[in-house]
Amino acid sequence: MTKISTATTVRRMPSTKLSGIVVGLIAMNTTGNPLAKQVRVDVNAMPRVVFTGDSQTCGRVGAMDYPQMLSWEMPARVINTAVGGTNTTQLLHEMTGGIASVIRGERAIRGTNVPWHAGPYPGQYVRVGKHEYIIDRIEAVDYAQRASNLWITEPAKEDFEGTDYAIEAGWRVRIAEQRPDYACFMYSVNDSGKTSEQFVADLEEILRRTRDIGAQPLFLSGVPYMDSNKGGSHPGGNQRVAVRAFDLAKFCARYWLPFGDVFSVLMALDETSTSVWRDTVHPTTDGSITAIKALRHLFRDLGVLDNPYYVRGYRASQRLRTPGTVMSPLSTSQPDYNAKNEPRENEFDLAAIRVRDEYALIDAADGNMLHADTPLVLQFGVGSPAQLSAAQMELVVGNPTRVSIFDWGKKKWRKVADGSGRLSLSLSSDSLRQADHAGALWVALTGGREGVALDYAAVVLEGNLKAFRSRAAEQPVAWPDPRDLRWPVDGENLIANGDFSLAEGGCPAHWQRRNRNAVYLPAGVVVAGTGDFVEEKRVHQFRTSGKRPMSGVRPLDMLRIADGPEDARGSFLIAEVIDQQAVRVRRFPQQPHAALGFEIVRSSGCGVVPSGCLVECRKGSGWQTTVSDVQPGRYVLGFFYRAFDPMKMDAEHAPGRIVTVNVRMKGNQQLLNAKSLVTSFQWQRAWVHFDVPEVGTPRLRLTGNSATPVQFTGVSLQRASSVADTAGL
Repeated sequence: MTKISTATTVRRMPSTKLSGIVVGLIAMNTTGNPLAKQVRVDVNAMPRVVFTGDSQTCGRVGAMDYPQMLSWEMPARVINTAVGGTNTTQLLHEMTGGIASVIRGERAIRGTNVPWHAGPYPGQYVRVGKHEYIIDRIEAVDYAQRASNLWITEPAKEDFEGTDYAIEAGWRVRIAEQRPDYACFMYSVNDSGKTSEQFVADLEEILRRTRDIGAQPLFLSGVPYMDSNKGGSHPGGNQRVAVRAFDLAKFCARYWLPFGDVFSVLMALDETSTSVWRDTVHPTTDGSITAIKALRHLFRDLGVLDNPYYVRGYRASQRLRTPGTVMSPLSTSQPDYNAKNEPRENEFDLAAIRVRDEYALIDAADGNMLHADTPLVLQFGVGSPAQLSAAQMELVVGNPTRVSIFDWGKKKWRKVADGSGRLSLSLSSDSLRQADHAGALWVALTGGREGVALDYAAVVLEGNLKAFRSRAAEQPVAWPDPRDLRWPVDGENLIANGDFSLAEGGCPAHWQRRNRNAVYLPAGVVVAGTGDFVEEKRVHQFRTSGKRPMSGVRPLDMLRIADGPEDARGSFLIAEVIDQQAVRVRRFPQQPHAALGFEIVRSSGCGVVPSGCLVECRKGSGWQTTVSDVQPGRYVLGFFYRAFDPMKMDAEHAPGRIVTVNVRMKGNQQLLNAKSLVTSFQWQRAWVHFDVPEVGTPRLRLTGNSATPVQFTGVSLQRASSVADTAGL
């Protein structure tokens, strides 16, 4: 096979790369960033970030991948090259094994007893005998029999059958040729069968190669399985994955590499596996929020979030509205999705990558058009308007197009040009100030019957500009902060019974219920008795024996059986309450079993707060408490919160902004009003600062603002001076 170099042309380290095309550097400002006379803001102006890993990075089961979700908010060019079923081996080493066969003139190379279902990525080379081809797509025919096909981009040159084949390592296509400034690797789950020495050796090779191409590496640990200890059916165990997460943490600390420990956070906060779909291994769209939070922290420390120059694109509804409303973001290419953006692994090919990476379609005037039936809306990050003296907008469109800019002063779209082909228009400093909103310029492209066909878009800024400089890690960067996974010891928390462990008359002591929809859920045994595992399509229904009902049982409670056959012993997470006599569970015995002694136990699932107790409310209800004799000063309020709606915990659904927390003093003086917090089905920890102006008794109120129930646990109030700022969970 042709030897492929693992290092392309060496590029400058991120600490020296400037965002966009910068012309006429004239000085350095006081922060060390160059000043420029002109900056071109287009897709290429953003630092390039490539994400790779296994199926947890792909976004499976209909869920969105976390790199794509991050692209909606981060001023960076995001690329996802993850491959399901892979680990560090397939990224770094050639793939062989099994028998390959192909008939001359055909494009399908058939594999028997081959590992191809987990490894190649479109664009990699495969050598079959003496001939080399480019892989277009991978078709898994039979997982159990390890039968797969490789579809290649040209007809085979001769017949072949045998073991003399090799697929190149994924590094060239998945990393090097993406020309990243930052490369993020999520590995641990599929590497759990390796020794620590083998895994760390692969990490060191990844580090060497990443630095050779001038990029900054980042690492994430993976999402835990819903294994038997968590009441799920995954045959693997999290114990070995925990070793890989520890190896990653130690490795990144040694080399000062940014590291987000997603695994350890979810092991601590998600004991009931609300982050993964019912297949027990792949995160849902909502379940990826932990990875996104980790990456926000890492990229903030690396300075990427400070980049003022970026392009984001959206498809609007049929009618243009205020920017940010009724719009769908442009896509990055999601692995295992076809050209129609449907989740079909066997149809993920080179054409799908080209078509679904919509930002690549508008990064150069090359004839590859981005098409839209409805208006396209572009958000150009332009930095501070005070630094701008003028700007030039450049567009290349294939169809007649009306170009409009949103005037934030008049709250309406203003037509500035129309036509097709190359369009160029000048913007004065006054018009830029009218159009600027939070450092961004919003542009709408509206087509006729043929829609919009956009080939290239840019805004060239002029003025006294600060060019963005991406940089490498200059110190250890890690998430989470250990203090985020710590519950205050006695005497540190000013809120009495902040863990809701003490009860009085069916309520947590020192707390008052507001409306009957506010529910107290203490930890402990909900019901006990004897029951049977019975078979439906599979053995996942548990039914009580006799007439004793399972009153008060909820989804995410845990069925526990101490004695019985091995497959019917241990923990079984309750997925659904059928009626007062039966539940469905996530872990499945191999066959029905009868007369099993059981307990159904409730706990919050938030391992940081040891009590396991929680409170729940929804719109129109809540919980409140007061804190006596609070001295003047700055305070930090901490609390864990989540949405509770198990029947909506599918691959795509997310709860939205449904939590409000406020603090008021006597006389209704408002000290804090944290409204409409973004909420997840997983526990998150929020830290909110506020000032107390005088000695008093603040009243804290926890509420929900939708029909979806929200839950709270672990509420703390401390002097800000005793709690350093953390990112939260």
